[in-house]
Amino acid sequence: ITDFCIHMLTPNLEEIYVIDVGYEVKDFSFSNDGLLLVYSNSDGLVFLVDVMDGKEVQTFLGQREYVTCLDFSPDDSFLVSSGSDGIIWWSIETGEKSDHWELDNNGFTAFAFSPDEMVLAASQSGIGCIYLFDIPSGQVVDVIEETCGFKVWATGMTFSSDGTDLIHNTDGRIWKVNIQNEDPILFLEDEYSKENCCVTSVFSDDFQLVALGGRNGHFEVWNLETEKLLFSPEIPSRSKTSVAFSPDNLYVVSGNLDGVLRLWELSAGELLKSIDGFTY
Repeated sequence: ITDFCIHMLTPNLEEIYVIDVGYEVKDFSFSNDGLLLVYSNSDGLVFLVDVMDGKEVQTFLGQREYVTCLDFSPDDSFLVSSGSDGIIWWSIETGEKSDHWELDNNGFTAFAFSPDEMVLAASQSGIGCIYLFDIPSGQVVDVIEETCGFKVWATGMTFSSDGTDLIHNTDGRIWKVNIQNEDPILFLEDEYSKENCCVTSVFSDDFQLVALGGRNGHFEVWNLETEKLLFSPEIPSRSKTSVAFSPDNLYVVSGNLDGVLRLWELSAGELLKSIDGFTY
């Protein structure tokens, strides 16, 4: 997303089409099957797009003010959105509200579903806490506010494959917290990301990898099982870096304010391709 447009690219970074949004995109997410894209604007509108042709198939209206976070349910039957008035569940099939968990807050910034689809973790990185919701009832069952004395400024999170632990990033530290007893374990502590202010973290779908992006063009990929650094390329940029894994977790794409997208192969640590020409 750049220049108020959504650029749809192949895995080889070849452009397929462009959606001219015309305004700032607040958040976006792909469905788990990769067939749908959803994005939001600053007016509280949410748009559902067919990935194959870029055509809009549904508009969701009802979130007060702007939308802070979007995600699909694991079975892709619902869209979950967050704003200052709480969390709304939308039916993908009908476009209607299925449920509304009314909360008086400034909205959440990241979601994570437990593998059994019974718990939704929602991060409020602005004030430093993670809410755990029971999905069937919509009730808050716990709030994680501190981990070993650190406020939980989680910019990204995921559940372990067995659903017992919540793994989250806070200022370059990766924590694993047991959701039953909140017993925290410091998974890894990355001094480089801490010093350069880690602003984004992305977890792979298989719970094995995490990519951390900083404000100086730098990013790192870690193996969560071995706690080993896999990849740390040098990028000639001083701007914050966004990262994304390919569906097979063999590649990672990085982008920052220099207007360049870069495709990297993880196993060899090689830059395969880069494209420029974007404003940011």
